[in-house]
Amino acid sequence: MDGTFELKTNYLGLNDAREETFTGNFTWDETGSIVQLQGLIGDAPGKYKVGENQIWHLDKNGNRIEGALADRYILRKK
Repeated sequence: MDGTFELKTNYLGLNDAREETFTGNFTWDETGSIVQLQGLIGDAPGKYKVGENQIWHLDKNGNRIEGALADRYILRKK
């Protein structure tokens, strides 16, 4: 592992064909359970909580996203 990432995103429902690719470095927090992506554009939160076979995209304060759309911020391994 070389400490780099590549993230491909698209915003479903807004412009399904538009895909953005981000690359940069990442770091782990002191607990080893949250990864911080560096190199994203603007103030896009780049924190993810790592779990078994899934990760949770966290908000800018490092908290899990709650509410009706919370399930859409969980990335599951297929």
